[in-house]
Amino acid sequence: MPVERLDYYVPGGYHPVQIGHEFHNGRYVIVHKLGFGRSATTWLAEDKQDSRLVALKISTAESAEHTVHESQVLTWLTQAKSQPGKAEVQTLLDSFSFLGPNGGHQCLVMDAARVNINEAKEAAYHRLIHLPAARAIVAQLVLGVEFIHSQVIVHGEIIVPLWLGLGSDEITLTDSSILITDFGEAFDPSLTKTFTCHTPHLLAPPEAFFAGPETDNHISFPADIWTLACTIWDVLGSAPPFEVFIPDLDSVTREHVETFGRLPDRWWGKWANRNNWFDEDGSKNVKEELRQLYSNSARGWDQRFPECIRGARRRVSKAEKTNFEVFDQDEEKAFGDMIKSMLVLEPGQRATIVDVVRCEWMQRWGLPELQRMKEKVREEETPFLLGISS
Repeated sequence: MPVERLDYYVPGGYHPVQIGHEFHNGRYVIVHKLGFGRSATTWLAEDKQDSRLVALKISTAESAEHTVHESQVLTWLTQAKSQPGKAEVQTLLDSFSFLGPNGGHQCLVMDAARVNINEAKEAAYHRLIHLPAARAIVAQLVLGVEFIHSQVIVHGEIIVPLWLGLGSDEITLTDSSILITDFGEAFDPSLTKTFTCHTPHLLAPPEAFFAGPETDNHISFPADIWTLACTIWDVLGSAPPFEVFIPDLDSVTREHVETFGRLPDRWWGKWANRNNWFDEDGSKNVKEELRQLYSNSARGWDQRFPECIRGARRRVSKAEKTNFEVFDQDEEKAFGDMIKSMLVLEPGQRATIVDVVRCEWMQRWGLPELQRMKEKVREEETPFLLGISS
C-alpha cells in the first residue's frame, strides 16, 4: 500500500497521527488509516458521541486555509435541498481546527467510505467488476455529479482514491453504494475564473493543457464531464481509456489525438512537439528516429472501446470459467454513444450532465440497475460503501 512521504511531517506539513489518538476533546478516536493526498491524511475514527465510524480528513498546516474552502463547499452541498444524487455525495458532519507540532490544522469529519473502487479493481488481475454492480456504480456517479452541478459547483477532480478494498470480482450489487468525496478542488465557476486544472493528467481534459484567456472560456462544467467519462469507462472496463507510462502533456495529448483526431486549431498550434508523432492533419506519422520508442500505428476509438469494454470481459470469463457478463449489442451501442458524447475535444460540444442522465444507456440500463440495487440493499440492510474521490 502506498504511504505518504515521511519528510512531509515537518512544520507546515502533515500532523502525526497514531491509532488510538483522540481529537476534539476525546470525541473522535483513531482506529485505522484510510489514505493520504498532497494536502491531507484521512483516518477512520470512532465517534464516541454518536457511536459510529467516521472519516477524519486532517489537513497539512500549510493547506489549512484551503481545507476551510472545502468545508464551505461541503456545507453548501450538505444543506442543499434533497434531490436525486445528493445521497451519493459525502456529507460534512463536523469540522474543527487544532494546533499540533507542525502548526495549525483543519479537520473535516465526514461519512466513512469503507471500500474503494480503485483498490478493489487492483486487487484482481483482470480489474473487472461484475456488470450489474458496475452499472449501479456508474448510475450513482452520474446522479451524484448531476446534484453537484445543480448546486453550481464544479468538482474539479473526480477520481478514485487509494483506500483499502475488496477484489473487484467480490463486489456484488448490494456492495455497490458509493460516495463522491474530496471537494478540495471544487469551485463555483461563476466566481472562480481559472485555466488551471488539478485533475491527474490521464483524466484531465485537453483544455487543462491548452486553454488560455486569448481563445477560451475558463475551466468549468465540461471539464468534469470529461473526467467523469474517463472514470465511468474505467469502472465498466479493464483499463482507463488513455494509458501512458509517464503522464505528461505530450504523452496524454498523443492518446487524445490517436483516439479522437486532430485537436481544435487554436490548440493544435500550441502543441509544440506534435510533429514528432503526427502529420498536420492529425494522422499518426512518428518520426523515423523515434519509431524504436513509439509505435506508428494508432489505437483509435474503434480499437480501444471494444478491447477494454467487451474484449476483456470475454477473455476473463473464458480464462476464469465464470461469467463476467458482456453488453448485448443494444447496450454496447448506447453505452458507447454516452461516452463519446462526453469525450469530445471541444468543451462546448460535450454533453451536459443533464444530457447524460437522460441518455438511452442511463434510462434503459443504468437507472434500472440502480433501482434493483436499492431494493436488494433494503432487503439485506448491510451495504458496503465504495469511495470515489481524489
